[in-house]
Amino acid sequence: MLFSVAFVGLMASTVVSTPLKYNIPAGMKVSADCTMPSEYTVSDFSAYTDRSNQTTVSFAYVDSATGINTHCERNPSSKPHNTNPSLASRYACDDANVEFIYQTAGVVGLTVIEAACPGSGSSAFEASSLVPFNQTCGSTPMGRNCTSNPSDITDDFTSLQPRPAGAFAQG
Repeated sequence: MLFSVAFVGLMASTVVSTPLKYNIPAGMKVSADCTMPSEYTVSDFSAYTDRSNQTTVSFAYVDSATGINTHCERNPSSKPHNTNPSLASRYACDDANVEFIYQTAGVVGLTVIEAACPGSGSSAFEASSLVPFNQTCGSTPMGRNCTSNPSDITDDFTSLQPRPAGAFAQG
């Protein structure tokens, strides 16, 4: 009974605009002005691979509930945002509270990662989700360009986990 009272208290102090597809851990401290990441949109995705096999990935990312609207890009000169070599290479978006992993093996798509309650001083959690999508690709004399099909993909975050050490280099 004590757990359920504490959990209800936690939920009452958290702004939730749409139902969450993950559970908020009982030990997570959330300020009253925190909006938990729940749903996001990826649009205008493109992946261009030139003749020397260098790939540039670009897309727009919007989480209207948390107010994040940012551009994301990984190009041949980009460095991973994470400092932990045991993690898959994460690349920061223009808003450093959002990172992504572009996957071409297995399920093709993006793993998008958003810091939960950034700036609250109490958050060490991140929401994440794999955005699988179909790609439409075309070749040119200079390389190969792929875009997502459809152009706008709205999805839910499905996981909330403690942020691994070194995951957000600036966090």
